Amino acid sequence: MSDPLNDLRQLDEFHQQLSRREGPLQAALLRNGPLPDTTEVLMEAGIRCIPLIEGPEPDVTDAALDRLTAVCFKLKVSPEADGSREVLEQLGAVIEKYKRREASDTRLGCALITGLVALITGLILLIIYFVTR
Repeated sequence: MSDPLNDLRQLDEFHQQLSRREGPLQAALLRNGPLPDTTEVLMEAGIRCIPLIEGPEPDVTDAALDRLTAVCFKLKVSPEADGSREVLEQLGAVIEKYKRREASDTRLGCALITGLVALITGLILLIIYFVTR
């Protein structure tokens, strides 16, 4: 069994390293960084991912989402999972919120592109109509 204080110290060190990096280096560290073994510290690791998911940099956001997903998976299979159900549900809600927002953005982008293609096609047909008249 791991020592919670040691896990918390390692998590603090990890986040200090994380704060000293930016962009792709930060994303790589998020994806490949160690996950705590104790349930309490694992929940803390998940909570610390939330601000990174809501950040402005897409690479870091995706990496933080991957890390949060890994934290949730590890919490689900943890022998002490019953005590972490509420936190697990809240972290899962953060993941779902991000995925819904991403899907919404994708639909909006597709609608805009479709509208632009239709507009350009209409203009081309209108030009051809007036040229061949």
